Amino acid sequence: MTKLDTILYEFLVENGNMAVSEFQLLSEEVKTEAVLEIAHDVLQSVQKKMKDADTTAINKSRGEIKNFSDLKTVQDTVTRLTNLAYSYVESIPPELPRYLKEITKSIYNLNKYAPQFKEAYRMKKTLVMLRYQSVILSIISSLSYIVSVVIDFKNPNGIGLKPNMHVEEILPIKSVMDFNASIENGSFDAALRDTTALREFFIEYSVDEMGTIYEAIDIVNLINNGINSFSNFFNNGNRNGIIFKVLGIVMIILSLRDVFYTLYNSRTKIAEKLQQLKTFLNVDKLPSANALTKFISFNNKNASEMEYSSQEAQKEISSENKEIISSVRSRPSEFDASASDFIPAQTTEKVPEVKSTDIFADFNF
Repeated sequence: MTKLDTILYEFLVENGNMAVSEFQLLSEEVKTEAVLEIAHDVLQSVQKKMKDADTTAINKSRGEIKNFSDLKTVQDTVTRLTNLAYSYVESIPPELPRYLKEITKSIYNLNKYAPQFKEAYRMKKTLVMLRYQSVILSIISSLSYIVSVVIDFKNPNGIGLKPNMHVEEILPIKSVMDFNASIENGSFDAALRDTTALREFFIEYSVDEMGTIYEAIDIVNLINNGINSFSNFFNNGNRNGIIFKVLGIVMIILSLRDVFYTLYNSRTKIAEKLQQLKTFLNVDKLPSANALTKFISFNNKNASEMEYSSQEAQKEISSENKEIISSVRSRPSEFDASASDFIPAQTTEKVPEVKSTDIFADFNF
């Protein structure tokens, strides 16, 4: 089955509630228009929402996760949470260790693909830079949420885990897991190949932009220019043939929504989430009982707010999907036999076991 059918099936049927029988009736022309509409509309929406995500520190690392200034805070938080989870293994929900393992795996995957991410920053590949940013933002947001919902800071015997905790699969956690899955199933490698192939036909920046070394804070403006160019690219009917050679970029675009939409709906900024993780790691050094009370209050508010912002983001994504599906349904279609037998197999990925203590001991620096 073609890559086009795979992308559209996932978007229209699995995520958009279009009936399989309807999908089977879509003509190739309608599929072409649908994938271009998906790419254009979603990327435009991401552009509007990404302004609330401060990615300056992430951009300073320029694709090299080891150079991310808050990497140690992230690693130490994962390690401490993992050790606590193993201490309470008989009384915690199974989701908690699974999510922590996924976060750990995502950090290793960012390191594994550091050459490709660094090359994206050097060659100014808009969508790969955005994917790098989105994964790190998802990791930070996921850890911030987990600390807020599972840690008992009132435990007289020291930090422990709350009884009867409930950890929701908020969209940033889903984003982390989707990133890992895309590497396991090869779709991320395909997307990287497609971004390289795209450069044979289309470069989203001017000669001056390609030749300029940007400060981290200015990379956001650069990416905005790249998104604008992509929007024009998707709207150019003469380039439809090219898009089918690089459909992997559509998968990257769709992957950006979970975390950027969540952060857009959240009042807590990434800098505050990082400060929360640092305080969690040094909570015994808080200067007073009042400071601890304020920190506990922040965590309580953060937990409910992140669940709410994730729910609101999911509503927006569902609404976007419905609008696009409605547009697709309004176009005349004819039976397309090539899609008639296409129903993807469902697979369940087994997350590798992660040992406690120092889970990043073999992270080669």
